[in-house]
Amino acid sequence: QSKFLIAYSSLTSNYHEFWLIEAYGDSDQEDDEHVAHVDFKEQKEIITLPDFAGQIELPSLYEDAKKGVSICRTFFDISIYPKSDPQLNVKNTLICHVTRFFPPPVRVLWTKNNVNGTLNLFSQLSFIPEEGDIYSCSVEHKALQQPQTRVWDVEITEPSTGPSVFCGVALALGLLGLATGAVFIAKRN
Repeated sequence: QSKFLIAYSSLTSNYHEFWLIEAYGDSDQEDDEHVAHVDFKEQKEIITLPDFAGQIELPSLYEDAKKGVSICRTFFDISIYPKSDPQLNVKNTLICHVTRFFPPPVRVLWTKNNVNGTLNLFSQLSFIPEEGDIYSCSVEHKALQQPQTRVWDVEITEPSTGPSVFCGVALALGLLGLATGAVFIAKRN
């Protein structure tokens, strides 16, 4: 299990040598030798070495971790969109896509017409749009100082009458051509 900011050590000639791994993803590890991590709620570093390993000091670990959190905040991205084009009174699905965050987990909250707690799902919301509805997706995460929210307004695009008109005109012209052809054939006979 990787932590947000981890310190690792190696023993070389009777002294410890320390270095930091800034982990913005869960793939940065060093042989699972976890030396320390930061507890942001307590605002301090937590040394996880066993007692027999001796005491170490990492005076700038907490400050370095705070800088790392600010970097994570700048990469956070949230988007909200419907699965298919909305139509009045037809069930659909809203998708709240959260990317470029670390560490996990992320909590996604859904609201309808700015009422908190209407729906609470992880990443998508089935809905039946009504004229004037406003949906919002709020994301809470320990790397954010406050929840980030994205809003989506129901905008109904009325089905185009163009294809129906085109089909009707084509049918009328076809029938007119057929009738004209029948008249010419009748006159020739």
